[in-house]
Amino acid sequence: MMIETPLPKSRDLIFLLPFLVLAAGLSPAQAEGQEAGKLTFQDLMKVRQVQQPSISPDGEWVALSAVPDRGDGEVLVYSTDGRIRYAVPLGAGPVISADGLWVGMRVEPSFESEETAGTGDAPRPGLALLDTRSGEVVVWEEIQGFSFSGDGRWLARTVHPPREDRGEAEEIRLPEEAPEGETPRTRDNPGSDLILRDLSSGDELEIPDVARFAFDEDGAWLAYVVASSNGTGDGVFVRRLGSDTDPLELRSGEFSRVESLEWWSEGSRLAWIMSQEDEEG
Repeated sequence: MMIETPLPKSRDLIFLLPFLVLAAGLSPAQAEGQEAGKLTFQDLMKVRQVQQPSISPDGEWVALSAVPDRGDGEVLVYSTDGRIRYAVPLGAGPVISADGLWVGMRVEPSFESEETAGTGDAPRPGLALLDTRSGEVVVWEEIQGFSFSGDGRWLARTVHPPREDRGEAEEIRLPEEAPEGETPRTRDNPGSDLILRDLSSGDELEIPDVARFAFDEDGAWLAYVVASSNGTGDGVFVRRLGSDTDPLELRSGEFSRVESLEWWSEGSRLAWIMSQEDEEG
């Protein structure tokens, strides 16, 4: 955590933040040179763009990405009273929870790791979770996507499937028994593990084979689509958050394909488009 000189409050802070980030990294001598019309190429390379700025619903926090032309970016999180500043290296695309207690963001691979990665070994992004009360950051690797619940109490994240060659993957996914002479059917792009985290306690629940998910507006329900590798157990399910009850099965079917999973904004109603995949997907 870093304590800084207080900045102006409210909307004035929003207009100042781009200047603060763009000027970051320039020494007093460099700034003086800039005023004298001696801005160098090296100076320009240190200028960073402000991307995806947002302010928390309670107006207490501002988050943004600071991205250079080349190299590693970071996420900056400011309190709007100007007293607190957090920086998360390699962060991008920050999202502030509804209660303002958490900031989630992608953790991008470093510029060096991307430049030196071999064919087929491109590094994949992770997820960082910042606690605005303490500045503590938790990082998970290999994360496809994440979302906060409407009340900010829950975080859902989906993981990338493990890297393995196609032969090994098919061997793992095949049913134990299949009719003689027939090739067991498998799905090319099955879902992956979804991890549901209770942010108030840190407890987590793992749900396998999830292709897509959505929280309702109030944060009371999580809807998700199961798309398994062998087509069994596919369907649309909902789980009441904070409850020990089993999830409700809304619709199921072998090799189901579900798109456009959406909650109605004015109540707990859910809509989706569903069909059965043929053998060509």
